[in-house]
Amino acid sequence: MRAYQPYTEFQFNLWSFLLIAWALVGGIMYGLLLALVAMFIYLPIVFPLVLGGIAGKLLADYIKKRGLPNPTFALSCALLMGLTIYGTSQFFDYQSFKREMRGALEERFGEIEQTDFEEFTDYFLIENTGSPGYWGYLKLQAQEGIGIGRVARSSTFTLRGPGFWLYLLLDVGLLIGAAMVVVKLQTDNSFCPTCRSWYAAESIGYVTGALADSFMALLQQGSYKRAGTLITVDSTPRPYLRLAMSHCGCERGDSILKVTQVTGTTNGNESSKELTKGIISAQEENELLDATTEWEET
Repeated sequence: MRAYQPYTEFQFNLWSFLLIAWALVGGIMYGLLLALVAMFIYLPIVFPLVLGGIAGKLLADYIKKRGLPNPTFALSCALLMGLTIYGTSQFFDYQSFKREMRGALEERFGEIEQTDFEEFTDYFLIENTGSPGYWGYLKLQAQEGIGIGRVARSSTFTLRGPGFWLYLLLDVGLLIGAAMVVVKLQTDNSFCPTCRSWYAAESIGYVTGALADSFMALLQQGSYKRAGTLITVDSTPRPYLRLAMSHCGCERGDSILKVTQVTGTTNGNESSKELTKGIISAQEENELLDATTEWEET
């Protein structure tokens, strides 16, 4: 079994450019959607996780469809889309704040020129926070506080000062983190540069914990026929080895064998750890699987 080296080459082409564009345009669209929904209801933690997961899934689907295997580029696009979503939502909130302020001023003083209004807004923010523009708006929010669990602008409690900044970091961190995790999980399969397709994995069986060391030793020796006799197609009690074989769409013949060790934790949950992942030829795969079939039939 030869060592597996993932194909991660990056080529800047039309498809990669369109992925960047989609991260920006999609980020703006979902950011506006988030801002509009948040005017009526906002669920901390839930909304960022859900929206980040949706964004990550959309990016991952495009990455898999267009064959863009570089993980750094994929995660960078997820980061870009997450930042764009949150930045757009915050920009919308800032513009809403300015519209409300302008409406209150014009109701009292009549129509105001745009330049005069911008100067007054910055003056107001500087007087109250020491900073103009969007940064001053955020500092004003930190002073006044943000309602958590708000529905139709009513809230259960308010975060101010350091609590506001921590909440802001948590919010954007969850959104970006969810997008990046989903992209990572969805595009973690191997990629074949020959046929430009992703490897598809399928389970080929299990090895009991008592035979695990023997099986791994036989793999290292290249004794695939003997190793195949230790495989069972039926799941076994933990601990055990889980075997998966991956194939691409071309006729090159090589496959990827992945061996995962599955154990139980103290609280009864399942824990898994990848032991090895390597390339085997069509002949080696046939020896392994034929021996498994013969053993199962007997």
